[in-house]
Amino acid sequence: MLAFWQGLASLRNSAWGKTFRQDKKLPANHYRFFEPANEALLGYLVDDKVLVLLNVGEKSDVFTNLDIPKGKWRLIGNVQSVDLKGVRGPALEGGKTLEMKIRAKEGMIWVRE
Repeated sequence: MLAFWQGLASLRNSAWGKTFRQDKKLPANHYRFFEPANEALLGYLVDDKVLVLLNVGEKSDVFTNLDIPKGKWRLIGNVQSVDLKGVRGPALEGGKTLEMKIRAKEGMIWVRE
């Protein structure tokens, strides 16, 4: 648990985390939300740099029509750990509409490289 929170602190203090540390009025598109019909799922994209997908439900489900910016996206976080070098799991390729299956009680964080 300690390593998980240390990893989140590292993210917040990183170049990617700068997108969360804003001291000015944010543009309307700074946060973009993905809200599937299943209310147990929530996703959001922050400043086209950080993608978070969450499933608080009891069953796996799929995010459909995920439209993320072009580029390579590295998975850096899940419910077990956050590591800026990456964690085990799927990398994403942006610039096209994606589908992402997410297990029950799972959270995942990607950053655009």
